[in-house]
Amino acid sequence: MIALLSRLASRLWPDFVQLPEQDRVRLVGDLGITLLSLPLAAAALLWLAAHTDPAILRAHWPMAALILLLGYGLSRASFFQVSVGRAETFSFSGASLGPVLAISSLLLFGASVIWLFLLLTLRFYTVKYTQAQTRFQRWNLARNFWFNSWVFVTTQMTALSVYRLAGGVLPLPDLSWQATWPALLAVLASLCLGIALMALLLGIQRRVRHSFNPAAPFPEIKRILIFSLSPQVAAFFGIMAAALYTQNGVWAFLILMAGLIMASLVARRLSIAAMVGQQRTREVTHLERLGRAIITSPPDASRLPELLADYLPEMFRYRQVEIRLFPDHTLAALPAGLPPTPAEVWAWLQAHPTYHDIDPSPSDQGLFHLKPAAAPRLPWNNRPAHERVVLSPIFASEEGGPAAEAPIGGICLSQETNLYENLAIDMQPIMQALAAQIASALHSADIYHRTLEHELVARELAVAGQIQATFLPRALPALPGWTLAATLQPARETSGDFYDAFTLPDGKLALVVADVADKGMGAALVMALSRTLLRTYALEYPTRPDHVLRVTNRRILADTRSDLFVSVFYAVLDPDSGVLTYANAGHNPPFLLRRQGSGRAELLTRTGMVLGVMRGVAWEAVTLPMQPGDSVVIYSDGVSDALNEGGEFFGEERLQALVEQRRHSPATDLLAALLTAQQEFVGGAGRFDDATLMVLQRQGA
Repeated sequence: MIALLSRLASRLWPDFVQLPEQDRVRLVGDLGITLLSLPLAAAALLWLAAHTDPAILRAHWPMAALILLLGYGLSRASFFQVSVGRAETFSFSGASLGPVLAISSLLLFGASVIWLFLLLTLRFYTVKYTQAQTRFQRWNLARNFWFNSWVFVTTQMTALSVYRLAGGVLPLPDLSWQATWPALLAVLASLCLGIALMALLLGIQRRVRHSFNPAAPFPEIKRILIFSLSPQVAAFFGIMAAALYTQNGVWAFLILMAGLIMASLVARRLSIAAMVGQQRTREVTHLERLGRAIITSPPDASRLPELLADYLPEMFRYRQVEIRLFPDHTLAALPAGLPPTPAEVWAWLQAHPTYHDIDPSPSDQGLFHLKPAAAPRLPWNNRPAHERVVLSPIFASEEGGPAAEAPIGGICLSQETNLYENLAIDMQPIMQALAAQIASALHSADIYHRTLEHELVARELAVAGQIQATFLPRALPALPGWTLAATLQPARETSGDFYDAFTLPDGKLALVVADVADKGMGAALVMALSRTLLRTYALEYPTRPDHVLRVTNRRILADTRSDLFVSVFYAVLDPDSGVLTYANAGHNPPFLLRRQGSGRAELLTRTGMVLGVMRGVAWEAVTLPMQPGDSVVIYSDGVSDALNEGGEFFGEERLQALVEQRRHSPATDLLAALLTAQQEFVGGAGRFDDATLMVLQRQGA
């Protein structure tokens, strides 16, 4: 059967065999379901015509007009579900509370009223057909029109037949058991038949997809069935609506329907919120996974195309996505087999290097939106846009110079518009974040390649590491009644972590633990700058940790153009009073261990965001007393994020448990115990991130 449909498709569309697999699957599926639906629709219409009495509609024409108006309102207040797997398994399922109106009308006026709903269906699909811009959209509309029409007529006529066979009368007289049980049986029969026919549609689609590619994923049928048919359960309320009309008149019926429309509008808003939230979660999750994969991959970016091919389909929906490095190097082109993005698109993006979103999707303008806005035109050839096109430039992450303004590449993503709902979500955050991540990976690879060109690369890195080690305190300050211990274990020759401890002019002690969000030479340079600025401003503002972070952040943003940021925990200790004043700029919350108390560690939580991201932000300072025997354990994420050979994280919970277990140990013993536990956990996996630990302990009791 699939082979026969493919041959027929080849006759209808001479370029069928040249189309990408996903387009051939769609056309064959739509063609097969349309051909199946045509004779069934004809039979259903004949069945309906045989039981139609036009005199009923003429006698009740005001009610017929009201049903048309209410049906239109419910169709405009439809809600939906977006089922997503990989990009090619994106699925849209729409529903409404129209079955309540349909069943109530059927129980009042019989088969004749079904024509009104067919008229609404014809109007809906006619409007959508005039908006369709591709053959894929037109055939999908044709398939849905014929399939939905015969399914609706068949389920409604079945419900009416069961109702009459069970002894039901028209109109439904009241809500007594004798009157309603035939109606309940009729709605149940309609619901069961609807489930069977929807399963038939999904089964055909799945078979067509697997005939082209047996390994191709398919959206979960059970979830789609439950969502699409769950509103049909509300059809039981149609029995109540019919009885209300019979016993209380049209106003009671109208009030109930108005309530249904309001409920539908709420469900619609929830659908939109759920869709946006679902997509944002996918973007953040898979962008983070891509970032981790890039960090752990070879630094020469040799696996970058492979990683993009693995993670992009999980990140967002697309019809086609291509990532190009200018002038003509393709990093990713998905799905495989599609024609490349035209050169005129890339040339236009180079001339206009900003984010662009050309979207012909109809906007959601409420219940009475009738005329769609004119489709925008593609700026590079002035042709009408048939699908959404999103462009984002990729800029080099090097600092300074006019070259920083010229893009080194770009991302071009196209999404087919959905004629039923506007599913266009703002893509700018994810596109720019993806572009920045690619730029960072390429920049790191460029540094790596340029470094390898020098014969003395190993010696130079070793020397750099030695120089960087001199930035750390040679000896920690000694304070009567206090113990201070610290260590830094870099993952490479140079480190993005650092710690510092120095005496302020008023005799207080400044403590710093910081982590630059990267590793290697770039992170080391930012580390050196951050250390210098923190020391400078700490001496200038010895009692204001919050202000020290503020002016340091301002200076970092003024002096650098990198995309690296720094998390900092900065504290000032008054050794005489035991008062510790700190500000936490996005750093891992240190543990405060009270000698007296429950034994649970207190967290010195973040009081502001990381440094080097945004201007004009502020941090709060927190003051707390340290009693004799109390300790503070400060650490970087290289401690908690350490991985063992099984890919398991050391974790903050494990670290906290160890800290609480050894809370009575001296500072140096506590530090050594934590390092030993982490090293035993990592085993032969090696260290992939810098690890810093600092323990401050007040002696006594």
